[in-house]
Amino acid sequence: MHDGEQMWAAAVGAIGLLSFATGSLVVQAPPVDRPTSVALAELTRRRRLVLAGSVASITGAALLLWPLAVVASSGSRRVWPSLEVLSMATWVFGFGFLALGSILLVAVVWRTETSVEDRTARVLLDLSHLAVWSISAPIGAISVLATTAVGVQAEIFGAWVVAAAAAKVVTVGIELWGTGRQRGWNAGGWAYGTSGYVTVAWFALVLIALA
Repeated sequence: MHDGEQMWAAAVGAIGLLSFATGSLVVQAPPVDRPTSVALAELTRRRRLVLAGSVASITGAALLLWPLAVVASSGSRRVWPSLEVLSMATWVFGFGFLALGSILLVAVVWRTETSVEDRTARVLLDLSHLAVWSISAPIGAISVLATTAVGVQAEIFGAWVVAAAAAKVVTVGIELWGTGRQRGWNAGGWAYGTSGYVTVAWFALVLIALA
């Protein structure tokens, strides 16, 4: 692999990670157990931020595919080809869930001339939450583990990336534990967003390893 390509991929990935993390924080999707009328009022009040943050997070996710592709296409004979394909396929699949979650959230506040009915808003908010968190959690774990395994086989990643991957698996377990919950800190597998923070930390360590 060319050093220039790897450096460019790491740089673009850093921009993507910043865009993804910032966009997600700007959106501030309400917890799934928040009353519908309250959640709808908050999102409507921050309509422009929700729109901008959703675009930024989806764009960032797309940019992150480049450094992931660099890891998957390392060319090392030690790496299993099927694992390389799996690592990229699961990321594309997983990012699709995140994009769907953003689109559903945007649909709640997109129209300004008419307000969404509470019942419709509740369905959209629940679908968005479940797409981003508990339902897609196993995909996130498989994606991180597959890419980490490829990076270890190619001798790109060290112990820190492996530790972050292990932490991701733990947070995914917490998400799955909360899948059926409708109230509290882990309603719908939210768990204060810890799984998302761990994923961002894992990405940061991957980019450092590539830089």
